[in-house]
Amino acid sequence: MIRYHRRRFIAGLGFAAGGAALAAIADKLVSRAYGQEPAAQKFVVFWFIGGSIQVQQGQTGWGLIPPELKGEGESGVGGAVELSGNTGFTWPKKLAPLTAIRNKVAILDNLNNQCPGASAHGSMFQATTCSPGSGLPGGPSIDQAIAQVVGKESAMSSILVGYNERSIQLNLERNVDSFAAAQGSPIPHTTSVPLLLRELFGTGVSAGGKPPSPKPIMDSLRLDIKRLEGRLATEERGALQDYLRLVEQFEAQQAARAKLDCGLAPSFPAGSPEEMATAMTQALTLAFQCGISKVAGIAIGTGGDHEDMPAYSATTGERIFDGHSFEFDYSRQGGLIQTFHMSLIAEMHKALGDALVSVYTCDSGMAPMEGDAGAVFTHHATNYRVPAIVVGDWGGALKTGGRYLRYGAKVAYDHTNGVGNNQSLADLFLTIAHGMGAPLATFGGPEQVVPTTGPLKELLA
Repeated sequence: MIRYHRRRFIAGLGFAAGGAALAAIADKLVSRAYGQEPAAQKFVVFWFIGGSIQVQQGQTGWGLIPPELKGEGESGVGGAVELSGNTGFTWPKKLAPLTAIRNKVAILDNLNNQCPGASAHGSMFQATTCSPGSGLPGGPSIDQAIAQVVGKESAMSSILVGYNERSIQLNLERNVDSFAAAQGSPIPHTTSVPLLLRELFGTGVSAGGKPPSPKPIMDSLRLDIKRLEGRLATEERGALQDYLRLVEQFEAQQAARAKLDCGLAPSFPAGSPEEMATAMTQALTLAFQCGISKVAGIAIGTGGDHEDMPAYSATTGERIFDGHSFEFDYSRQGGLIQTFHMSLIAEMHKALGDALVSVYTCDSGMAPMEGDAGAVFTHHATNYRVPAIVVGDWGGALKTGGRYLRYGAKVAYDHTNGVGNNQSLADLFLTIAHGMGAPLATFGGPEQVVPTTGPLKELLA
């Protein structure tokens, strides 16, 4: 088989003016033309949410624990529990937008991300890197650890987006509070929707007001094939003609998908936090469809305190993040915000199907649980009991199956001894990395109290 250096060929085309999307189109064309058809596409999006995720049901019932457990596991104590989609359990109302794809969802409870130096709210890079919340990353964030393996042939190895109240108030284009390339090396994420669209899709428009056409790439590719033809044996020339037919098929597919406008920056309204989140997820969906990247990270409301989560007044009907006064009603208001996020995730999965897996978890800190005064309605999941929602299965590479999985703990944790369960958040990240084609040996810094044990056998097919 002819092995052609696709990147070198694309660079020789001089076709970089249209943004990352057009380079991605060129990559696909050359891959098909030279018989280097990639494997089935896999995309992953990591969502990190500030303000934590309610695990307990509490008074208003916005938690993740199925009511069928009747209080069992409210403190995370006890053996592992699994409720499957086959036996049935009450679907959490914050996950209502995912009901139609429930059999592609797994709810994970009681993952441990215990780290020294944790604070009560948003310990910066703690959740994304499974390292201490010292304000600096203890290692690469999980999105970057995966992108370093699977993103080498993409126009962009990863796409990082998000916002918090500070970035909105200061009108920032980028923020630094969640993602990292390595220990001590944070990476900014894009907080401005217009900037994100320019970075992904460029601004070039032809005289007719349409996106730049990939036709110059097609023509150059055909000429290059003709030049190769004279240097090949008869059998190889026949194979090359087969590749050329693949190019023509791809050209027809691109014409059918012209509505994607991969070479033109689309326009999405992005005034309110809800509009910003919608625009960012729509842009990510389009970027995946156009082949720009395979890995994305979304950080919403992450940072250092309650006030980092934007108002979301259109969703909740009120501005809730104005200090600590919302504490006893957060389970409902935070649930409404997270349900809105789930609706965005559902739309992405509707557009991308089995190619996409989404991991939704929190940037959580230490907080009391049952038995501590005033803690019954706390919104915190805590570092010792991190929840996560995994959506999608990459066509069977993951075993999500509409299940609730709670990992066991011998005793309830406490703030002095830090006793918790022995299954870590890093183990979930290793599971996703393996499914994505990046078989990492380990993840997270040496400061973890609970070491990684490898991919979760319950999830990895």
